[in-house]
Amino acid sequence: MPGGLHRRVDLGGRSWLLHALASEEADVATLVAVVGAARPAVSRHLARLRMPGLVTTRKEGRHMVYAQTDDHLRRLVAEALAAAWPDRPGHGRV
Repeated sequence: MPGGLHRRVDLGGRSWLLHALASEEADVATLVAVVGAARPAVSRHLARLRMPGLVTTRKEGRHMVYAQTDDHLRRLVAEALAAAWPDRPGHGRV
């Protein structure tokens, strides 16, 4: 990315989780597989995204299912990731 903007803007795990949740709900195990991060890291990121209401949750059996329902946030995350990593597959799915 030009000028190292990705180092100045947090486009890390939380952004990829928000992006993964843009099109469908998912549980932690699914998100771990999609973003390729360790389960404890994904759980911590999701907890921090829940605090300000960026993701919602619902219980499905023994699993917690996460969703990202804000259309404006969905577009912002997609645009930020597309600008930061234009060659990464799947960032334009929103």
